[in-house]
Amino acid sequence: METVFKDLSFNNLTGDLPNSFGSLSNLSTLYLQDNQLTGPVNLLSSVPLSDLNIEKNRFSGWIPEKFKTIPNLSISGNSFDTGPAPPPPPYTSPPPNRAHNGHNTSGTPTTKPRPEDQGPGLGAKNKEEKLAAGAIVGMVMGSLLMVVAAIFAIVFCLRKFPRSKKENNGSGSTKSISVVASKG
Repeated sequence: METVFKDLSFNNLTGDLPNSFGSLSNLSTLYLQDNQLTGPVNLLSSVPLSDLNIEKNRFSGWIPEKFKTIPNLSISGNSFDTGPAPPPPPYTSPPPNRAHNGHNTSGTPTTKPRPEDQGPGLGAKNKEEKLAAGAIVGMVMGSLLMVVAAIFAIVFCLRKFPRSKKENNGSGSTKSISVVASKG
């Protein structure tokens, strides 16, 4: 049995709505008012709501067209864009072996693969790009640090030993020996 009513108002919630909200197919009433939630509310378009209160949050983007069919809708106090929403992107066929829009049409339960389980696929690609950028920055910073350390070492050595060995050979401390000649 799924939830029909969810009241999460006045809970100081922050961040974007979790994707799991879009799969609450039996939810009819949702109260999220007076939190600090951000981002778009598009994922709520697929939920058959008859009562939705998202007032006094920080939601942004366009108000989904589907919201016009919700009898009890309260959305004031957010940062929604005004004017007509942009047209949806052109349709592209889903990749092979994946259902359209992540919905399972086969009737067999599926779970979304986690990025760490995907191996060198799409989930790992962003991680690799971030790692590569971080590695490059680390190498550059390490190289700069080594160059600066080498310059300081050279300057230190030149100040501590300002004369070469050739100059020091003849200028060491000298002791004079008196030679006295006697007759006899």
